[in-house]
Amino acid sequence: MSGIMWYLAGLITLLAFADITRSFINPETNNFQVLGVFFVVVLAISTMKSDKVLYTVEILLVFSVPFILFLLGKSFFNKYLSYDSILIVASHVTEPVGWTTISAATYTYTGYINMLIFNKYITKKPKLLWVVALLGVGNLCTSFFIPIGFLGADGSTDFPFPWVATADSMRMELAFVERVLYVFLLLYAILAYTSMFIHWHVGIEMFKGAFYRPNPSKLRNRIIAGA
Repeated sequence: MSGIMWYLAGLITLLAFADITRSFINPETNNFQVLGVFFVVVLAISTMKSDKVLYTVEILLVFSVPFILFLLGKSFFNKYLSYDSILIVASHVTEPVGWTTISAATYTYTGYINMLIFNKYITKKPKLLWVVALLGVGNLCTSFFIPIGFLGADGSTDFPFPWVATADSMRMELAFVERVLYVFLLLYAILAYTSMFIHWHVGIEMFKGAFYRPNPSKLRNRIIAGA
């Protein structure tokens, strides 16, 4: 069951990214073409060994961190960021929420399930885990509140992709790329690919565990991945 859920999680990310690609990068692209290209690339990475998947994630994260810091800097020091809108939404933190909201919020914390596959490659006890926790909470807060600060407490609900509209509202006056949207789409593509092949790799390994055989072939891995 967990393997099916992880396949669906990667598929949802794939569909969302294909929609963004068709809407903001190349509107004339056929949805099936976009899905086909992304599916082949992600599937090829997903069927690699777990340690190689971790190396790929490490490379992509190292490449992405400067862009993430750049976007955060442009957001926090932007004169159009309304902290009043952020405080208005934050003042409702004590109000009860529905099960749909709870389900969507807690889904963020399901990433620890990936450790079922990757924990064997962590040979040393990680240090300063509280720093990782602080970074995670800070990332969640910025991801939620920054679009509200730019688009307003009510206006942010009118956009299917609030962060795309937020990035498009920022400019780089001194850079050769004027619109921050291009940087955001590049970063979003990297993180979306990372999320997809991690989910599908973990899903593949879960299915391989359910139908275990010694020394599985690469062809069998790909058959399981496409199931």
